[in-house]
Amino acid sequence: MKKIISYVAAIVLTTSIITLPGCKKETETPQTSDCKTCKALATATKPEVSAEVCTAEAEQTFRSQHLEQEISCR
Repeated sequence: MKKIISYVAAIVLTTSIITLPGCKKETETPQTSDCKTCKALATATKPEVSAEVCTAEAEQTFRSQHLEQEISCR
């Protein structure tokens, strides 16, 4: 009888060790974002401006607002 109890305990322990990490909820999922920061570099008459853009349309709008400045988007 002691042998059966020890086997059952070993099976339960092994099963729980294997399955519990697989059931663990992921708390830190990396958020992949297509957003980038665009900077319009300073000129003699205009200061440096930066903005976060998440769409191609937003990037194009930022570029069109700062035509006279060099623009870098990353």
